Amino acid sequence: MATDFLFKAKPGDISDVLITDEGYQLIRVLDTKDTEELFTKATHILVNTENDSAGAYQKALDLYNRVKNGEDISQLAFEFSDDPSAKQNKGDLGWFGKGAMVEEFEKAANSTAVGEVTGPVYTKFGFHIIKVFGKEKKEFKVAQLTRPVMPSARSKSMNKKKADDFYAELEKGQNIDSLAKRMNVPIAESQDITRDGQIPLSSSNKKVMNFSFDGKVNDYTEPVKILTGYAIYKITDKKPEGFLNFDSIKVTQIKPKVIIEKKAEVLSSIAKDIQSKISGGDLMALKEQYPQYIFGQSDSVSVSKPEGTIGLDHAVYSAVFKMNPGEISEPIKGAKGVLLVKLNSVIEFNEQDYVLKAPEIRNTLLGTKKQQIVTDWLTKMQNEAKIVDNRDKYF
Repeated sequence: MATDFLFKAKPGDISDVLITDEGYQLIRVLDTKDTEELFTKATHILVNTENDSAGAYQKALDLYNRVKNGEDISQLAFEFSDDPSAKQNKGDLGWFGKGAMVEEFEKAANSTAVGEVTGPVYTKFGFHIIKVFGKEKKEFKVAQLTRPVMPSARSKSMNKKKADDFYAELEKGQNIDSLAKRMNVPIAESQDITRDGQIPLSSSNKKVMNFSFDGKVNDYTEPVKILTGYAIYKITDKKPEGFLNFDSIKVTQIKPKVIIEKKAEVLSSIAKDIQSKISGGDLMALKEQYPQYIFGQSDSVSVSKPEGTIGLDHAVYSAVFKMNPGEISEPIKGAKGVLLVKLNSVIEFNEQDYVLKAPEIRNTLLGTKKQQIVTDWLTKMQNEAKIVDNRDKYF
């Protein structure tokens, strides 16, 4: 990575050829200087909380202990991390500065010494185990030469021929799955698609969308130009208009909701028990006694500035904003779990400040509404227009 070279380089050093998102690069360091901004190099393991925060915490704690006891965090990230990119980068995040990571992650990484491990650290993504490999406070003045990687005309032609050959075999009655395997072509099935949704890889190609809804099961398109090459779309199933039947949603939609409700009942009971043990109104004093649960404090919470971990959870805030300072809530069932909340203080409504800001607030709301009207009008025009979309026929 370019940052790995930069933080080791001296003025005048030239990198090897680097492969970046922009293409092939050569970088020469012209000058460096110290800065106040901290850059950290770290590797992490992510454990998703999903619907079982206690189980996720225990899994994360076990992984933390394994890293603490000397196991390779990169290998553990490859095997156990729920971050999809870990299969390629083994949890290596490279160098990152202020604002690149969510606040809780950034604070934990920045407060951990080089060579040390910390965790489990909770963020909206789940629990993280973080090992810090480097810290620097530098700025760089560089010259760089970049050569973008673009497919040649020959590569484009070969891709088009392969797509045409694939289509020709389909026309002869070949099975699409067997053909894809024989010609070493990736194949994937999409989720259910709605009229206002998107078809994978086709972007906003209206012709493919119209084909999907106007065609019959087992129909397929001619090769369609997409960003990464060509695609052939086949209709594998169509559901009649109307309500979904029970069997089609009982596992994918109903069962998860029932599980969440049952877990919420159990967690509410646990929260009620914890509530009974709060002494002197000090909720945070129970943090050591219940390490499997998440404790936190927040300042200046409002609807326009929700607490980062909770997010804009209307069930939580509708309960909290009715409380009095010093009051501890009953268990509140939120979108991410069951909460006990103590309201420390309330900033009273400042009518004079509101009167001063009212024109600005009105203009902001009016501008947002105007933009929404234009967006809705354009969407309606596009949906109702008879558009012949031939963009895929151009290289």
